[in-house]
Amino acid sequence: MIVVDNRGNEFLDFIPVDETNAEGQYEPITHCLAVVKIEDDYLMGWNKWRQEWEIFGGCREDKETLKECIIRECHEEIGLSDVEYKYLGLMYLKMAPGYFNPDWHYEYGGLYGVTLPKRYLEIIEKYRTDKEEVEKLTKTGMSKEAAEQQVCINSVFEAFFPKNSDGKCDVTKTTASQFESVVTNWGTAGTISDLFAAEAKSEHFASSDKIVPNISGITTKKVTSFDGVSASDMNGEEYDVLCIKINGVDPKAIYNFSFTVSPMHYYSTNGGYINKKGETHKYIDEFDGKTNFGLEFGDSEFMNTVINAPSKVGLPLGAGSYMASNETGNHNTVSADTFFDKNMVYYERNPYFETVGKNLSNAKIKYLKYKVVETDQIIGALINGDIDFGEPNATQENKTALQKAGLQSVQTMTSGYGYVGVNPRFVPNINVRRAIMKSFDTSIIVNNYYKGGLASIITRPMSKASWAYPEDATVYVDEEKGLDYRFDSTGAEIEALVKDAGYTKNGDGVYEKTIPGFGVDTLNYKFTIAGGSTDHPAYSMFLSAMKLLNEHGFAVQVVTSQTALSDLSTGKLAVWAAAWSSTVDPDMYQVYHKDSKASSTSNWGYSYIKGTLRTSVYQTEWKLVQELSDLIDAGRETTKQDERTEIYAEALDKIMELAVGFPTYQRNDLAAFRGEILKRDSMTKESDLTPYNGLLSRIWEVEYN
Repeated sequence: MIVVDNRGNEFLDFIPVDETNAEGQYEPITHCLAVVKIEDDYLMGWNKWRQEWEIFGGCREDKETLKECIIRECHEEIGLSDVEYKYLGLMYLKMAPGYFNPDWHYEYGGLYGVTLPKRYLEIIEKYRTDKEEVEKLTKTGMSKEAAEQQVCINSVFEAFFPKNSDGKCDVTKTTASQFESVVTNWGTAGTISDLFAAEAKSEHFASSDKIVPNISGITTKKVTSFDGVSASDMNGEEYDVLCIKINGVDPKAIYNFSFTVSPMHYYSTNGGYINKKGETHKYIDEFDGKTNFGLEFGDSEFMNTVINAPSKVGLPLGAGSYMASNETGNHNTVSADTFFDKNMVYYERNPYFETVGKNLSNAKIKYLKYKVVETDQIIGALINGDIDFGEPNATQENKTALQKAGLQSVQTMTSGYGYVGVNPRFVPNINVRRAIMKSFDTSIIVNNYYKGGLASIITRPMSKASWAYPEDATVYVDEEKGLDYRFDSTGAEIEALVKDAGYTKNGDGVYEKTIPGFGVDTLNYKFTIAGGSTDHPAYSMFLSAMKLLNEHGFAVQVVTSQTALSDLSTGKLAVWAAAWSSTVDPDMYQVYHKDSKASSTSNWGYSYIKGTLRTSVYQTEWKLVQELSDLIDAGRETTKQDERTEIYAEALDKIMELAVGFPTYQRNDLAAFRGEILKRDSMTKESDLTPYNGLLSRIWEVEYN
């Protein structure tokens, strides 16, 4: 026995078992606790029911992981979110009879630690006082929901209007910086910002002189032929065509105009809306395509009241091959409630849908049902005949299950790719970043995690599905510049890079260096896996890299994080594993251009590279970012694919030289179907399959066997 509390519960032992291996080996694991440390002090909570001080935590809910339990409990008890919990191990306990169990019994509990800066005391105290205020309001008869809403309103109000000496808010004085914090950093920030932006746009366009009456570059015309489709193919019929003319050259312009057709009779009104000027228009009748377009331009209220009316959002109307229906197959009586009902979406063939050219046709299959199925349940649903087509995760287990069940499947390359990011904000020396990248054995991912040919190694930060990916790309090596990203199994080359950069070992055997303007850079880094699970393509590779690096003067930890994705947007991670979802066009502006405002540039520490230290700490990086940006600009100034391919090949090499992103793998997607039900020949040919042209891309041509 280690310790006993005042209720007789005995802490018998501490078990340093791995978090992922705890469950299944030790049962029951009933709860999780967290030791909260704030600088040199420990935070405790007063339990008003038991009248005693306690650390934070509580019982697990159904199917909840250990990590999910402690995150939820600490959020509920002290309002903590967006913090990292370090798993310590399991507690083995002998529990006294109590409310949940009348007998002496044994159980296990997960133990976590979290260390916070002192500023978190204000956040925790604010959460505590808010909870007390909610309790007070509920005692007056107010519902808990209404009380929480009122406390939120009061918090924003008090942040905007500072209090006088009498404790009352002075509405004549504002604290803009505090209010800015509310609308940028709080959990409601996105919603609030969108609302403010919409209202600001409405005000901007309130006067007619702000409204563009017509855009000369957008016109319509009637044609009897298209590029590649002759007049005879179109049977002499006329078709309406939307023509868009742009200024200058933009090779990706065609993808910028990917929009759906919205029928005006459904998403407009004839007198059912009064605008801010008090005017009521017959928007549909007044449409002329010149100055009147069937809506109140720039009016957020029109968007919310007319276009985004709940009945229309729940029952959309478009111009595709299928239209909304209900369980009985009647599109005339369908409503939002019957269109999506009991995890099923119902469609009926659109009799007005036609493709242009020979063999004009509507959908071959009249009725279609879309069933919502959890990803891990798709295989079972296919085998049981609950669904005829599905896209399960591309795993060896799923491939085997499909084969055993006699189901047909097709693999296609996904649009994105896996990578490891290294942020110069935390790893300022470019040679150290290159050394880290030489520790990654990407074969572990494709041979172990995606075994069976479900993924392949990539050597440039771009999806292989893109036409711009260099066909002859191999592991990045530039002998002239002395760059070599081949995996160093011995660690000798890794350590040589670090030593050449001027790093020496400290008393703990870890390399470090004092960098003017930056401070002491100690090679002590966290490698972060997004999510709370170690079931991740890069996890085993990270563990291998950690072992190798730590044997050669690094101090690396591999951690999982539920907040990793949000942390990335603010550049809080040093080294992480993630995946990009690539666009159709290979343009790199958002991700890598020096002038990009996208949050992705925070991943690479661009604000630091471009900042005051660019002439000292980040001199090399700043030069590379400028050169890379010039190449990205050049790729935007021509529509010739062969020229763009050459430009992007050079740009990809420049990214590798910058050493902020290391490509790892390209995985496949999996589509499966019941071959006895659906005719394979009616789907997309295998030679034509791409991430953007799937098996059912021309769903109107799909037939039953």
